[in-house]
Amino acid sequence: GRAMALTATLPAGERDLVRGAVLRGAGDCLGAADALQAAARAAPALAAAHADLDLTNTGLALACAGNAAAAVQALEAAVAARPGDAAPAGALLRVHLAVTGDIAAARRTARVLARAIPSDTDPAGIVFPAIELAANARLTAADDALASATARAGADAVLRIRLAFQRAAVAAAAGDIAGAAERSRQAADLAERHAATQWQAAALWQLGLLDRLRGDDGGWSRRLADLATSFPPSVAATARAWQLADRARAGDGAAPAVFARDVASTLPDARDRAAFGAYIDGQLALARGDFAAADSAFAAAAAAAPEPPVEPPTFGLRPHVARLAQAEAAAAGGGSDVDALAMVQSVRDESLAAFADPLAIGAVTWLQSHARAGRLLEAAGDRDAAVAAYETVLRWWGDSTLADAAAVRVRVGALTGDVR
Repeated sequence: GRAMALTATLPAGERDLVRGAVLRGAGDCLGAADALQAAARAAPALAAAHADLDLTNTGLALACAGNAAAAVQALEAAVAARPGDAAPAGALLRVHLAVTGDIAAARRTARVLARAIPSDTDPAGIVFPAIELAANARLTAADDALASATARAGADAVLRIRLAFQRAAVAAAAGDIAGAAERSRQAADLAERHAATQWQAAALWQLGLLDRLRGDDGGWSRRLADLATSFPPSVAATARAWQLADRARAGDGAAPAVFARDVASTLPDARDRAAFGAYIDGQLALARGDFAAADSAFAAAAAAAPEPPVEPPTFGLRPHVARLAQAEAAAAGGGSDVDALAMVQSVRDESLAAFADPLAIGAVTWLQSHARAGRLLEAAGDRDAAVAAYETVLRWWGDSTLADAAAVRVRVGALTGDVR
């Protein structure tokens, strides 16, 4: 509001640029896209000079509004207008990773970055080769590529933080939780030294996620409590939303009202408010055995939640986390296995976006979707398809000590006689 008030004396194009940035930060994707496109029409010279302020953000706003084709068109125009600028090509690469899933287009854009930007400055272009390697289970090669990029990063703090996160994600994808935790601590330390609060909070939340993954729910709860009390209100609100989701899952009927009264207004992004509100409702409905209501609420949460590779660092709800919860509700309600499998399949189909998530939760959720598919297929009597789903998990987590990995190995042994 204050930013908008201060623009009253600016020319229309500049005013629309500020308005677009404000709306984008508030999660109003359509409003942001309209404002930024108006800025380009009113002040084309300004738009051409500041592709990162207008053309790039127009494309990202269109992507977060769900218009992938228009987003790609806007960002391709930005790349053409600013051939020596990393920002438009990096944004286009992120859209291909998160929204279109077009690996061929992502590779072409990565080549544009490599040719046009001789200095290693764009995180999306630097990280992309490792993302592709990790998505193909070439985890050692992925980590080697990231280690090499880290050695070349010099004093670029943001890039070093981003690379530490990506190395943590690769370690988690390999089932190496200790290694993922070490990389996450490195990211947290770097972020704290450079006052990168959002990245620091994301790293600390990730440490809690890794605790939970290895069965330490207390560690997860302590991390959330620290985030809720030690960080600025907008960050603390995200931690409190996760706490309330846990309370709802435990059957606490007050959780939705507490979220609406005390937390929602502190979340700056309208999409986070909608996503967490629906997710908390879904968890409570699931706890109460109202599976139809849970299914509907989780579907709403998945539709509202932002796609992480397109967004700033965030530890908010991921669409795929909500989709797996929706599949859980569908299966628990005794509904069609076909419906539950279709929901799980929507997660399994997006490996590129999963490994492009700056946080480990992307890859972890993707692997969990294959384990969930295996259980559903096994229950439906489709032994071969169940084994194939389980074997996918074991390509990444084959030797991991994680309980989830051990459970998958047991099921493969039971179905094939191949004890691992």
